[in-house]
Amino acid sequence: MRILHYMWLGVVLAACSGDQTTSDILQITAQETALSVGNTTVMQALLVDPSTNASMPAGDVSWSEAPDGIVMLSQQGDVQQVTAVGSGQVVVTADGYGQTAKIGFSVTP
Repeated sequence: MRILHYMWLGVVLAACSGDQTTSDILQITAQETALSVGNTTVMQALLVDPSTNASMPAGDVSWSEAPDGIVMLSQQGDVQQVTAVGSGQVVVTADGYGQTAKIGFSVTP
């Protein structure tokens, strides 16, 4: 009976394992990367399977920007809203799934 239980558990885990594989690549997509102060755009972290190009939202990431004071980030469901608050160049970084992805934004006055 115990062996049937483990076999059932293995089938359930295999069916649920369509999330992330070790070969998936963390990427960031953005609607636009050139903004004026006061404008907003959205970006999203994705896990992309390089063998099929299939992608899915990568929800378990942390976001940061450098330098501070050029954009403000805020989570909006599966996407990250980017609001331009100062002029300059900024790099936004997503860290998760053992990987790092970066995207640059240019903000004009």
